[in-house]
Amino acid sequence: MSRDGSPNDASHLGSYFSLEIALLSWNGEESIASMPESRMTVGNPASDPAFAPLRDFRPLLLKAHKILMDAEKDRYEANHGAIATKGDYLRLVLSHEQFSWLRPISQLIVQIDEVLMSKQPQPVERGPELLNQARHLLHDTEIGQVFQDRTELVARSNPEMAAMAQRMDELMQPYGPEGGNSPT
Repeated sequence: MSRDGSPNDASHLGSYFSLEIALLSWNGEESIASMPESRMTVGNPASDPAFAPLRDFRPLLLKAHKILMDAEKDRYEANHGAIATKGDYLRLVLSHEQFSWLRPISQLIVQIDEVLMSKQPQPVERGPELLNQARHLLHDTEIGQVFQDRTELVARSNPEMAAMAQRMDELMQPYGPEGGNSPT
């Protein structure tokens, strides 16, 4: 740890950030025990084929989020100068308006992680629900417009970002309004 309480290497920043986002995003969702019997079809998120699209989507969204956070950091530093410490960076990510559009995406990643890393069986509907939520967030909202614009901008110089964005769209497609709620 440094004097300001921030971790000394960048690998810990994600842990601190995830913990903070997890605390901010807890919303007391219903437990499996309180769900109606019609929703009680459950599966193991680590192995059930119903969760495969979500398992494929998560690392792409996480990597895209990291690339976009780095790009937003570069934009911030171009306008305001270098960020002095990792702690300062964390405070900016959590509270500065310029990074605000990334926070709902962080919360979505936490929700996906809660399902995929659960030791308990999860309702199989939860995978498609989260992909629908991702599609709505990343395409149908103001945040989604910023996400699309920034992704396009980064993709001009980063072909990997373009490929990830295309694959994420493919994984979300079966869960959009025209595709219903089951994979094709």
